[in-house]
Amino acid sequence: MSLDQPPDTTALIGEWRAFLDDRGELEPDDVAELEDHLRSEMADLADSGLSAQEAFLVAVQRLGAIDAISHEFGREYTGRLWKQLTVSPADGEGRHRLLTAGGLAVAAATRYSQPMLGLMLCVFAGWIWHRNSVLRELEQGIDNA
Repeated sequence: MSLDQPPDTTALIGEWRAFLDDRGELEPDDVAELEDHLRSEMADLADSGLSAQEAFLVAVQRLGAIDAISHEFGREYTGRLWKQLTVSPADGEGRHRLLTAGGLAVAAATRYSQPMLGLMLCVFAGWIWHRNSVLRELEQGIDNA
């Protein structure tokens, strides 16, 4: 590609798509959906007077950072994430993914369940302490009678 000849937008979109595919954070269907949004945005920008290359650059910027896109897709497709983590894939990483899912479950249980269990243990201990003091008062009352 020479400096005086602008790059073909199809090649630019192909490089952008290859970059997304190489990151491995998005499914091929998700990348295709993003490409559709990119092409639509490029068409709108080209209709407003930008060149194809300028429209590509502006459209990519408007789509946002890849990390933000991955986070948004993760929020939108949480069920798919758990399925991907637990279902055994063909490439033999099923055990690793299952351990990862188990680790996430343990981390969530530790973060949210342990404080609740600690609070319930404190309430139970307070109830036992109070019960014992009431029983002692009753025993003293019986001895004095």
